Amino acid sequence: MKNYRTILIGVLMGALIAGTSVFVWMNGKIKSQAINQRQQLRQQINLEDATRNSGLVRMMANVLDLMDDELKANPGRILGDETIARVAALCYSFKPYSHPPGDSLSSKKLSP
Repeated sequence: MKNYRTILIGVLMGALIAGTSVFVWMNGKIKSQAINQRQQLRQQINLEDATRNSGLVRMMANVLDLMDDELKANPGRILGDETIARVAALCYSFKPYSHPPGDSLSSKKLSP
């Protein structure tokens, strides 16, 4: 009977240690997965920002060409209200964005 209790206690302790080990291992896996998901989300956000900014660069080139053409055509070198409104709208479209220095992503928003 005494051996039976000792074996039962040993088996229960082994099961407890095994269960705790599995719990700790799973907890580490979940934390690692959460870190990877956050990193992928940050990369996706930066990709979307870069795409938006590349579109804004094209829009800025168009506005600058429009300004150049309008200034060349106007001897007084005065821009029209529509062109000024386009420049203002373009200025409000630009937002600071993350600039990854090296391989790591910067948490501070920068704009070149």
